Amino acid sequence: MLPALIGISGHEVGAEEEAAIRRLQPAGFILFSRNIDSVEQVRGLTESLRKLCLHHPVIAVDQEGGRVVRTASLGLNLPSVRLAASWNWAR
Repeated sequence: MLPALIGISGHEVGAEEEAAIRRLQPAGFILFSRNIDSVEQVRGLTESLRKLCLHHPVIAVDQEGGRVVRTASLGLNLPSVRLAASWNWAR
């Protein structure tokens, strides 16, 4: 397993990317706006990525909060790290 998170170019895994993923077996994937269109599309994409790996890959979203909202097309506006860090999670 390659100890790295990698990105892909679009909404689906292309043939060249598929071959590279099968060969490299990255630790996981990071999704950007270019990878996110709808809930159904993201589910299909993440299932495709999982099937290409021989392990359980980490799948993350480059979500920083503030002006950058990668999940806007899904109707999700997640809090910034600073705001989430200030929450009392023990409630």
